[in-house]
Amino acid sequence: MFTNNPIWFSDIKLDTIGVNLLRNDASLKYAGNNIKNQVNDGVFVVFAHANPNGIQYEVNGKMFLAKSAEEFNIIMSQESTEWQTAMKDGTKINLVVYGCNAASNEFYDNHFTHKIITTDVTIAQKISIFLSIKNKNSLVVAGDGYAVFKNEGNRFVGFRQSESKDSPNNGKGGFVTIKNGKKIFKKQYAYSGSNSPKLGDKKKIE
Repeated sequence: MFTNNPIWFSDIKLDTIGVNLLRNDASLKYAGNNIKNQVNDGVFVVFAHANPNGIQYEVNGKMFLAKSAEEFNIIMSQESTEWQTAMKDGTKINLVVYGCNAASNEFYDNHFTHKIITTDVTIAQKISIFLSIKNKNSLVVAGDGYAVFKNEGNRFVGFRQSESKDSPNNGKGGFVTIKNGKKIFKKQYAYSGSNSPKLGDKKKIE
């Protein structure tokens, strides 16, 4: 899953920390299986449903939305002792979020309003600001677009800006890298309608 991932930071051995916030969700059950050895190297990969306002998590079968970085930190600390250690020590954290629209300041809401939704400060940016208090070099990498998973081989196959294949924004989805709350660049990782994402160059965000 991660071998050719353009946002992967270091681990060809897949020895990093994976956190699946929706353990009972069929589309995300595979998450932990793709990370072979749980080693605290400062890279944390989170699998969850998300939107620009928050990241979802589950408690006793009930769904909640972490709308603040502080709440997200509490959940992560409960899920991962390695996260606790990293936060306590103030080490650099690279957080990668596999979830819909966590870094989307603007996106088309395909589920409810069927309108363009704008957000001044996304949950990914809030978390980035929070992490920068401990270490200004920490990075958050999160999705701009709807995350698409395929059951064949338990694969993540990219982001799309709308779940409609006819959307004019289709093909522009990708991962956004955020530092100190500021978006610094975006890597196209767009769903192409197949099991292979459409990759593009990493582009600096002014």
